[in-house]
Parts: sequence; C-alpha cells; structure tokens
Amino acid sequence: MVGLTTVGAPAMGRDKELAEIISDIKAFIKKLELWEQNSIDGDTRHFPVLSEKIYQSPLELYDSKYHVEIGSNWKDNFRNRFKHFNEIAIVVQFIVSPFMEIDIQQFATSVTQNFSEDIAASEMEVIAFQNDLALKS
Repeated sequence: MVGLTTVGAPAMGRDKELAEIISDIKAFIKKLELWEQNSIDGDTRHFPVLSEKIYQSPLELYDSKYHVEIGSNWKDNFRNRFKHFNEIAIVVQFIVSPFMEIDIQQFATSVTQNFSEDIAASEMEVIAFQNDLALKS
C-alpha cells in the first residue's frame, strides 16, 4: 500500500513554523477530500496510473468503492492525527496576523480550551490589542 508521503503529504515540521505546518495540514486534508470525491465520481485525473489501467481495460467495469474506502480512511486518519493543530489554528492565525479580523468568541474559546485562560479576559484583551492605535502605527 502506498504511504501518505508518496501521494503528497507535507513534510511535517521540517524547518517550518507552526502556521506553515497548520496550513500544510489543512491543504492536505482538502486534497484528500477532493481525491475522495473524485473517486466517488469515478474521476481518476489525479491518479495517472489508475487512469492508465482503466484505459487499458475498457471492457472491465471500474468499481471505485475500494479506492473510495482507501481515500476516506486516509482522510479520517490524517484528520484525527492532526486534530489538535486545527483546534489552535485561530490562535496561531492571530499570532501571525494580529490585526486581521477574527471571530473573537471563537478565539477566546480556543484559548480557554487549549491554554486554560479566562474566556472573558481573553476576549477583552484581543479587543484592546486589535484597537490599540500605537500598535497599529
């Protein structure tokens, strides 16, 4: 069976910052979702070896269930393995770009759940920080 690194999984953590790792994880999950949907639809454009095999045997009916199951399992396993990165994504987004518009309640909830900080204090601190004219200049 082919491993995830063979199909384009990002090299996790190698000379990368946390924001880059989270971006890579999210992008790879989106790719797995696309490949899963492509498999469901019988679309093999992202799988040239499979496309060639189907092309060489046009009389055999292609059943995508096997490949759909593999893709679905990869996606679910990958998502589960890296779920903690998704949980802190909004916090990392704020650190990378603190003046970007964010959902303050979602941010404060993430800070509370992952770092045991007070939710009300987190909300007020973000609002004060994002509106500090001295920091913006």
